[in-house]
Amino acid sequence: MTVVSLGECTGFNTKVNEGIKYVSFRYSGEGVLIKVRNRLEYIKNLKLFIEKNGIPSIMLVAEVDFFVLKFLKKYAQKNKIKLLYDSVEWYSPEEFKLGKLSPYYIINNRMNTKWLRDGFSVISISAFFESYFNSIDVRTERI
Repeated sequence: MTVVSLGECTGFNTKVNEGIKYVSFRYSGEGVLIKVRNRLEYIKNLKLFIEKNGIPSIMLVAEVDFFVLKFLKKYAQKNKIKLLYDSVEWYSPEEFKLGKLSPYYIINNRMNTKWLRDGFSVISISAFFESYFNSIDVRTERI
């Protein structure tokens, strides 16, 4: 198992922390252009990483945007990969300065209410999440 993210830059090299392999597709540097490049090239870099390291049977997905999610759904279906989503938060608008206009709120809310359908199973952390996802016919396991 390898954790793939846009976390602290690893120079696209796989590293190990406490026995867990991880790699970041974040380019080094600061500023708006680097942030845009990170987002624009994430899917390309993810696909190259999968092809280089072998297609997994299961992918655990957490905190991704719509475009990455759309890619993963299509890629997983084509390659018979099981997708799991780690549902640990359902934010309220009051938690953000911009309220309902906060991008973080919007993405998280849409993930929980619209995007997690076809092809996903959910790992939920509460009876509420378990009940909600089961009610919309998304297979759920509560931990």
